[in-house]
Amino acid sequence: MVLRLIEAGHTPSEAEGWARARSTFAGVDERGLTAWAGYVAGLWTHIAVSNGQGSARRARLARDYVRWRLDRA
Repeated sequence: MVLRLIEAGHTPSEAEGWARARSTFAGVDERGLTAWAGYVAGLWTHIAVSNGQGSARRARLARDYVRWRLDRA
């Protein structure tokens, strides 16, 4: 959902803030979240390279998000 919020125009900070207000995301470990963001970026990049069809934009957003996470570390 974080990536979808970023795609809709929210900043990564806003998207994470929304997610952290939900019980399934509250208290998540920062390192774990960064690892998850890296996985999602790799997944969307793989999808974009494999079959394209509009996934290139989401792959770029996911890579931008993980870069943002890494810059905060």
